[in-house]
Amino acid sequence: MSYEIYPQLTEFGHVDLALRMLRSPDYPGLAQSIRDHDATTIFEMFRQDSWRAQMGKSLNHHAMNHPTAWMLNYLAGIRPDPAEPGFRRILLAPHLPKDLAHVAATMQTAYGTVRSAWQQQDGRVSWTCTIPPNGMARVQLPPGVNTIRMDQTDLPSGTTHLELGAGTYHFTWSR
Repeated sequence: MSYEIYPQLTEFGHVDLALRMLRSPDYPGLAQSIRDHDATTIFEMFRQDSWRAQMGKSLNHHAMNHPTAWMLNYLAGIRPDPAEPGFRRILLAPHLPKDLAHVAATMQTAYGTVRSAWQQQDGRVSWTCTIPPNGMARVQLPPGVNTIRMDQTDLPSGTTHLELGAGTYHFTWSR
């Protein structure tokens, strides 16, 4: 399975499909390894045709831990800005699959802890993010939402992103 499958699906607007693939108990879903092979780690290869072939490869292959990176970088939305590596400047852009109720993640950086936590229920979304001291972030807001509130203040209609400094911010909107 390609390392880039989950990020690419998400970037092209198919976050729901990426989550469905991750949860799938059928080949090539990760859940298939759990169901068929009692996996407690991520295997080097995904084989459905041969138990012997599967067991002959690495059964704890950290390099294939791409679903974890996808969850942090895309579901929670915590990524470094490529123009300013090292997390001094952060990109915060969570992707919210319809079939996922909440995500919470933290990441330790040289500048402090970055946090992103969202929950959704009945079409209402609540998202809190924390930018560490001396940090900056470009916050990418979801497309197609008319009214977004940040810390109890309505943002101008059509706002797609914000540039924010250190602090904790709370956003709400309806889907």
